[in-house]
Amino acid sequence: MKRFFFTISAFFVAASAMAQLYAFSLNGKAQIQREDSLRDVFAADLLLEDDLLTTEEYGYIVILDRKNNKKYSLQSPSPQSIHSLIVSQGGNAKTLPKEHIHRLYLLLMGNDSEDTFALLDAAGVTYRSENIDLTIAHTMAQSATTEIVDFQFLDQFTLLPVPQVEEGQNVIIQIENHTDTPLYTNIIDSDPTGGKFVLLPVNTLDSLSDVFIPPHSRIRLKSNPISFAPGGTSDELTLIAHSEPFNISNVIRLIHSEALEAATNEDAADNTSHPGYVNTKTMDILAVGHP
Repeated sequence: MKRFFFTISAFFVAASAMAQLYAFSLNGKAQIQREDSLRDVFAADLLLEDDLLTTEEYGYIVILDRKNNKKYSLQSPSPQSIHSLIVSQGGNAKTLPKEHIHRLYLLLMGNDSEDTFALLDAAGVTYRSENIDLTIAHTMAQSATTEIVDFQFLDQFTLLPVPQVEEGQNVIIQIENHTDTPLYTNIIDSDPTGGKFVLLPVNTLDSLSDVFIPPHSRIRLKSNPISFAPGGTSDELTLIAHSEPFNISNVIRLIHSEALEAATNEDAADNTSHPGYVNTKTMDILAVGHP
């Protein structure tokens, strides 16, 4: 497995005053070296001049700049200084309101569960393209399904897979991204009456889009258990994922709209857009005291 090594000292030399930079790894494929110690990066302390940051293949790192209210997303960076990376990423940096940065910082530094970090790069997403929404709805209408982005439910306490849930049983969602691309994801629950419910997002940050998963990563939403009711029924669960953020409510609206019919025409469909990933499963909900 290849690794990349780069120093962050150049960034601090270039800065007139030390920025408040924090490094976060969303998939545990990064380490920070300080003197003779090497530790995994999930939520790093304030970075020092002589710290070394290393990433493995498919590593995905976010730099949170509290001083300038910015967030930089870096996927498998080539060996270069953080200063060079930030300069090259300058046009793609997410600028967030000061209050949002503060809330995000408190959330990240106060919680070490996997879902917290999976929500980091989804926070602050404001641009949503209806064309992406239409593309996803079209993929769903074609009943195309794949397991390259997979999901399952686990018992909240044992973390064992739960192929069937009992009414009222608390379970957590596990999602795996087996692609080489970071993905935004969400899950639609369709019940027998035709009702549709969005299982994600599960965070309350104002501008959160969807749960974000780095490439070749797995997340478990441990701090957000869910339950199903009523028992004695079966729900259809559909995970959707795309490399671009999307509006899940708009996707649901488009599934049954005339706009979706237009997407079946070659002239109307945007062939440059990735169709996205769809994975549909049936979940049996058992009644309490079932035989």
